Amino acid sequence: LHQLRMLSFRGNRLTELSSTNLPSSSLIWLILTNNEISKISENVSALKHVRKLMLSHNKITSIPKEMAECKDLELIRLANNDINVPLPKEFLTLPKLAWISLAGNPIAHCPQTKEKEILKSSVSFDESAILGRGASGTVYLGKYKEKDVAVKIFKHQSTGISCSDGNPEDEAAINALVDHPLAVSAHGVFLSDEEGNRTHEGMIMPLLENAEALGKTPSFSTVTRDAAPSESAKDMSM
Repeated sequence: LHQLRMLSFRGNRLTELSSTNLPSSSLIWLILTNNEISKISENVSALKHVRKLMLSHNKITSIPKEMAECKDLELIRLANNDINVPLPKEFLTLPKLAWISLAGNPIAHCPQTKEKEILKSSVSFDESAILGRGASGTVYLGKYKEKDVAVKIFKHQSTGISCSDGNPEDEAAINALVDHPLAVSAHGVFLSDEEGNRTHEGMIMPLLENAEALGKTPSFSTVTRDAAPSESAKDMSM
């Protein structure tokens, strides 16, 4: 297994992340989402070439400082765990680390917002007209108030497909704080029809005209879906 680059044990009953018996010399992607992992062993430091580590929806309570030895790590997903202590500064200063998801943990503060709820019956969308897909859901071409819009349908744990970056409620709360001309601010959200369990089902957003996607589908080369800006976007500044 010394040439194995990607390994997934998603949705099993693993209780510990240990480098024992893992091909540490070649492993680049390690996917352990939806397990029962409560401990990350100190020997995780042996995973020096891992660039993408998926640990959302487990029972992890802390991150060992030994993870600072994973110098190639670019993306780590830790959403919906039980992390209740600060992340080690040695870990946070990893030179290539560009993405951490922490929503749904005790240490993650979800801001109180006044998000706009929209009646589900006032929104329609075409499931055959997919505008894009991501870690948290799929975006379709839809209609709201007789205007073309983008309708995002969230992934939900209840369907067996969970979001690796947190819960829909977290995303909706953050979006409600967005106020920038170069960021998309949603018209609002609509809830599911399930009686007694009305969760965030979708988000309605403006339909962007003549927009260019900068984030590409991830590969072993890109890992985080990043892509260099095109000629038309080089002058874009936040």
